Amino acid sequence: MDLEDTGCRVRYLIRDRDGKFPALMDEILAEAGIQTVLIGIRMPVLLHNSLRCA
Repeated sequence: MDLEDTGCRVRYLIRDRDGKFPALMDEILAEAGIQTVLIGIRMPVLLHNSLRCA
């Protein structure tokens, strides 16, 4: 599925600093107009807080 097909615009991708996300992924997202935001080093409650807001 393409992001254009969803009918909404993605502006940010919030992700952790894990090495499984290569810099190439950030470049591809930047070309699509999506800004990558890195979270703090130790954020154990991030998932819990994001699920509460959904």
